[in-house]
Amino acid sequence: MGQVASRAATGRGLCAAYDMEDYVTTKQQQIITAFNAYMGGGNIRYNDWYVGVAADPRERLFNDHAVNEQTDAWIYDACSSTREAREVEQYFIGQGTRGGPGGGDANTKSVYAYRITSRTVE
Repeated sequence: MGQVASRAATGRGLCAAYDMEDYVTTKQQQIITAFNAYMGGGNIRYNDWYVGVAADPRERLFNDHAVNEQTDAWIYDACSSTREAREVEQYFIGQGTRGGPGGGDANTKSVYAYRITSRTVE
């Protein structure tokens, strides 16, 4: 089971129920719920967020995307498989976050998100 890591965001709240046509694993449901709550609960502006997958989410967040670990809003967690991670990514892209499918490799099991700022690199 992965560990959720994040930088505290403001405006946390309970997340609304979500709808997925396909089977969702318990871990996927936990990640989606945690990310939704972190991103703003029922008042999420999905287009203010970028969601992706990575084998090393810290490298992607803090180096590739130039997220400030101390001041920016970010979160990541690990799934049990690449398929699970990519399905969670697709869920959030379907909700309106920035990002796109196809990143990573066979070792890609983590999902990450960050609030887009003028300093971050998409």
